[in-house]
Amino acid sequence: MKHRGSPVVWHGVGPLSDEQMRSYTENGYLLLKNVLSPTLIEQLRAEVDNMKEGEHLSIIRERNSKAVRSVFDAHNLNPTISQQVVKNDLLLDIAEQILGNGVYVHQCHVNYKRPGGGEFFWHSDFTFWYWEDGMREPRAISIFIFLDPSRTETGPLCVVPGSHHYITHPEWYRSVDDHKEAVRHDFQSDARANGLVDFDTLQRLSQHRTIETIWGNPGDIFIMDGNLVHASGPNFGLDERRVLLLILNSMDNKIGVPHSGGQPRPNYISSRTFEPIR
Repeated sequence: MKHRGSPVVWHGVGPLSDEQMRSYTENGYLLLKNVLSPTLIEQLRAEVDNMKEGEHLSIIRERNSKAVRSVFDAHNLNPTISQQVVKNDLLLDIAEQILGNGVYVHQCHVNYKRPGGGEFFWHSDFTFWYWEDGMREPRAISIFIFLDPSRTETGPLCVVPGSHHYITHPEWYRSVDDHKEAVRHDFQSDARANGLVDFDTLQRLSQHRTIETIWGNPGDIFIMDGNLVHASGPNFGLDERRVLLLILNSMDNKIGVPHSGGQPRPNYISSRTFEPIR
């Protein structure tokens, strides 16, 4: 583990207040309430449910069942997502306030977390973006759009505040034969060899900070630095916990040759279509 060498905020001018920007810089995340309208959320719920009924190459299934865990490339599968979420001016203003002007879609996917759905073990997304996509710096953000309430029994998102200041995997050991399997982040055996955060590293990261649970409601958004360590437990409740994730990367930070030496991930997982959104 080593200290991050790049900034957290690259621009700083936009709709977020100075206090929100200070909090984001220090902690690596922000939760904003009631950003998207109830009408849009209802529309997205219906359309993401239809999306998982297709036979898309980008469907990721649970390890031990045929249940849909995630659908990647969602912005290319659904016009509502591409027009009303990806091109949402407020979301783009926030992204460019953090990352600087000019962003593109690196990833866009829905995590369904159905009843019985599996966990996502502790990890930093930038670990995989760096080693398996060739992203130079953690100059990218994840925007979580809550389509359902986060409740204790449905496996809410948990984060380690401040963990984005550290690179957890300065070396790489993972060799991937099937990226659709690897992207589940659900195989904790030999965590470090699988790109995940092991218990000792988690202890070091949270030595002076308390792990936080993110309680989002439909229409809320959660903005997270691409290097923040996070996880979520299994859904042992009766309701889904659907989340739409939009990952935006700076046009000055385009992915390239994977640092792992392996083959690039499929375009539906990590986009190599470098078109600025606006």
